[in-house]
Amino acid sequence: MSWSLRLEILKISVSSQNYDKGVSEMQKTLRDLHRVIREKQEANEALTQELEELNVSVNERRHIHEVNGEFVGQCRGIFEYSWSGAGENGDGVNIPSFRRISLAPSNLLGKISRLPGCLASSV
Repeated sequence: MSWSLRLEILKISVSSQNYDKGVSEMQKTLRDLHRVIREKQEANEALTQELEELNVSVNERRHIHEVNGEFVGQCRGIFEYSWSGAGENGDGVNIPSFRRISLAPSNLLGKISRLPGCLASSV
């Protein structure tokens, strides 16, 4: 074989080795990217589940506050909450006092019977 032919074969061999090295590096990079994608998907799934749980918790609390708000709104028709007339118990803790707006028993019983969860029959 002539030297020029050997030189061309050597060039092709080196090019082939460089190509194979580049392909293996790209395959390694691709595997690493797939691994990162898989990790991110798992983290996103966990965060999605946590977000759903938090959303349920927020909706439950919102519902509780709405129900309590309606109940407080209905109770304000019977009693007026006042910190100005608050007294202190023996521990030095302020105890709020309630002033009755209407003292007529029939008026109070009528208002109590309209409240949800009140035991008007036991009064």
